[in-house]
Amino acid sequence: MSVQRPRRVATDPMSRPRNANLARIKLVSGLAFAKQDVYEPAEDSFLLADVILAESADWGAGQVPRVFVEIGSGSGYVVASVASMLRNDKKRGCYCLAVDINRVACVATKETLSNHALDGNVDVVNCDALVPFLGRLEGAVDLVAFNPPYVLTPDEEVSRGGIAAAWAGGHKGRAVIDRVLEMVAGTIAPDGRMYMIAIHENEPEEIMEEMRRRGFDAAIVATQVADEEVLHVLRFIRQC
Repeated sequence: MSVQRPRRVATDPMSRPRNANLARIKLVSGLAFAKQDVYEPAEDSFLLADVILAESADWGAGQVPRVFVEIGSGSGYVVASVASMLRNDKKRGCYCLAVDINRVACVATKETLSNHALDGNVDVVNCDALVPFLGRLEGAVDLVAFNPPYVLTPDEEVSRGGIAAAWAGGHKGRAVIDRVLEMVAGTIAPDGRMYMIAIHENEPEEIMEEMRRRGFDAAIVATQVADEEVLHVLRFIRQC
């Protein structure tokens, strides 16, 4: 069974009310071949970046990230926005890493970073989530951004690769979410935080309860209706 790529409201970020750090990106970068293979930034991307930047204004000295990771960077919109904030606040010094299983998405991310003079600030790696970094990053990551493939699909869609990797989520839209959360739980530092997009059908309350069992404070910190979906931003903070 094949499931079509879900439609998204792809509002041009150039036309949106702006935080100065939000990436100015032409949907999906200037790559002619990227539009067929890379998830265009849409309302879920915008919401995730908006929430992280808004909450960063209230971070105390002990909450300033030293290591930031985006899992599934796609076009590079979120990582460029957060890296811009981290660069522009001269009090912050942070190692930034963007990973994506889609090789073309990594190329698009690098172009977006280059367009914002951020290519020297962020490492971009084509890999499966944090698999290559699990030992090195154990207990070391202070900030994670994750806009997962959350659309409910047959499980076989999850392994199709290409653009499907950006949206096909399998049963309850949780095939990738559950695997990544288990992986990330061991990498987040004490008081470190993760921001993740979920929709109602992913059963966010169940996701949060599982993260609480793993030692995290969990909360829904933003909700937005977009294109017949209810988007939530879940925030997980590692308890000391």
